[in-house]
Amino acid sequence: MAPEHKVFLFILACVVSLLLGFGLAREFQAQSPLEDEETGRMEILYFEGHDSLFKLRFADRVDRQQWTLATDNVTQGIFSLRISFPYEGGWFVTSGTFNPDWSSYGMFQADITNPGVERLQFAVIIRDDEAPRELPPALAAGTEMAAAHEALRQLAREPHTFVYYRAEGMESGQSTESFAVPTMAAAGVNPRSVRDLYFYMFPSELPQVVFLDNIRLEGGADEVGGAAGF
Repeated sequence: MAPEHKVFLFILACVVSLLLGFGLAREFQAQSPLEDEETGRMEILYFEGHDSLFKLRFADRVDRQQWTLATDNVTQGIFSLRISFPYEGGWFVTSGTFNPDWSSYGMFQADITNPGVERLQFAVIIRDDEAPRELPPALAAGTEMAAAHEALRQLAREPHTFVYYRAEGMESGQSTESFAVPTMAAAGVNPRSVRDLYFYMFPSELPQVVFLDNIRLEGGADEVGGAAGF
């Protein structure tokens, strides 16, 4: 091969590498948690690329094929997360994928859409880095409703754990679910070392679909009062 051809191929390889590196950097930036000091807001979990799905671990009975990116019920960006839970219920967890220090924020918020007619019965579970790494076996998919409620009540009494739950469930439509970070701290979770964010779906008579988007922290810790836990 002529020397000038080698030089040309070397330059071409460098250009391609730079372009790929730029693209990967943009993708990483899109998936990384965002903190905006001016607005007092931090993104914990959002769904703007397939890589975001690898941040989630689902209970065994939740089929991997049943959780996908969707363009329906989006509240930020262009995608939401669509999950089809079996009638046995189930959960997903994300761990270590966000800034663990929530102490300077006031409210946890998540946009949740129930596209069905049946009320959604769900809970959000927050644990710090001193809590056990797995949920109690009583919260495995297939647990009867009454037993699941009692298991969550017991879990809410454990140190390093906070459980958010609405007894009346969530009607059809979209809702922003929220609780105060200081209330979570009062329940025994260290707001400087949050490790796990669980979304738990109770069992029901039929499989249930839910859309999640824009899971975030808002406001300053001195701007809010309390919010109900379990």
